[in-house]
Amino acid sequence: MGNPKTLSWNAVQSINRRPRYLDQQWAKEDPNIGKGNVYEQTLAALHVLADSYGNNGYLDAVNVKYVLTSCGEEMSDDEFDEALRRVGQSSKGLFGAKRMLDAYAALSYKVGRKDAQMNYAPTKQVLDKSTRLGAAAAGPQPAAADSRRGSCYIGGDIPSQQMDHDPSEHDGSEH
Repeated sequence: MGNPKTLSWNAVQSINRRPRYLDQQWAKEDPNIGKGNVYEQTLAALHVLADSYGNNGYLDAVNVKYVLTSCGEEMSDDEFDEALRRVGQSSKGLFGAKRMLDAYAALSYKVGRKDAQMNYAPTKQVLDKSTRLGAAAAGPQPAAADSRRGSCYIGGDIPSQQMDHDPSEHDGSEH
C-alpha cells in the first residue's frame, strides 16, 4: 500500500480483517475476553495492574499514572491529568475504572461508534453487579490474601471514605 494520502474502502476493510495483536495476546491470557472488545480488554488490564501495583485490590491513581506514563506508548503527565479531568477522576486517591469506562463508551458513541454501548454492556454489567469491583457501598474489605486476579476493587463507585477528594468538585462539563 505504500504511503497513500487516501485509502480505498477495500484497503480499509483489508486492514480491519487482519488479526489484532491485542486480541491474540488476550486470548492467551483469558479466552473469555471478547475479540476487539476494548472495554473487556481495558478491565482485564486494570486487573493485571491491581495484581501488580494494587493495595488490597484497590488501584491508586498515582500507580495507574506511573504505568501509563512510563511503559509502551507513553502518555505525558499532562495528557494523563487531562484524561482524568475529562472523566471526573481525581489524580490522587483511588482510581475508578467504571467512571473511566463509562466516559469512554459515551465518547465512542458521540464520535460515531454506534456499537459502543452494545460492546460496553457486558463489562458494565460486571461493574454494576460486582461488590468485588467496588460497586457496593463501603463495608468490610477482604484481607490482601483475598485479592486475586479478576477480583479487585477497581470499578464501580469508590466508597466515599476511600476518596481523597470531593466527587462533587467535578461538574461534568468539558473545559
